[in-house]
Amino acid sequence: DSPIGPYREVAILSALVAKDFSIGAWASHIFVDSKDAAVYGREFWGLPATVVPIHFDSQKESGDKQESKAFQEKTTLQSF
Repeated sequence: DSPIGPYREVAILSALVAKDFSIGAWASHIFVDSKDAAVYGREFWGLPATVVPIHFDSQKESGDKQESKAFQEKTTLQSF
């Protein structure tokens, strides 16, 4: 559940960061398919969110390697 409703998100995690004894990921780009998600991400979290159409194809092939390859080929991020 999200405070702004359902949305899709793709993040490019560009680096690991450390503070005190914690490690996290730094996102250089975040793409969402909802204007509300982008505004909330920028204002509440300070994230570099951009609104773009995001489509995931749910078709899968059998086998782990085939599923991974199929996912990469069928997942698109438009307007990058």
